[in-house]
Amino acid sequence: MEQNSNSKKLAQEWFSRADDDLLFAKAGFKETDIAADACFLSHQAVEKYLKGFIVLSVVEPKKSHNLPELLEECIKIIPDFLRINEECEFLNRFYNPTRYPGGIILNYDKETGAKALRVAEEVINFIQEKVK
Repeated sequence: MEQNSNSKKLAQEWFSRADDDLLFAKAGFKETDIAADACFLSHQAVEKYLKGFIVLSVVEPKKSHNLPELLEECIKIIPDFLRINEECEFLNRFYNPTRYPGGIILNYDKETGAKALRVAEEVINFIQEKVK
C-alpha cells in the first residue's frame, strides 16, 4: 500500500478522533445508558477509521457518512475488508435517525447501545491490524 508522510499524518488524525469518539461513547454510555448517542458515536468512530485507512493509501475518501460505501473503497485496496461488511451494515443505520428530531423515531435499548460499542471495537481492531 503506497503511503507518504502526509497521508500517514492525516490518517493518524482520523484515527485519533475516532479513538476519542469511541472513548467518549463508552464513558457516556457507562454513566447514562443513553443508547442513541452510543450508537451514533460508534458509527462515527468506524467512519473515521475507514476514512483514515483510505487516506493511508493516498486516496481522498468520499465525503460520505455511508459505511458500506466507504467500505467499498477499502475493499478495493485490500479485499479482506469484505469480512467486516455485516458490521458496517449494522452500524450504518445509526447515522441519521439517532441525531435529528422529526425524522424516523427509533428508540434504541441498552442492548443495542452495548452491541454498537462492541461492533465498533471489533471493526476498529480489524483495521488496526491491517495498518500495522
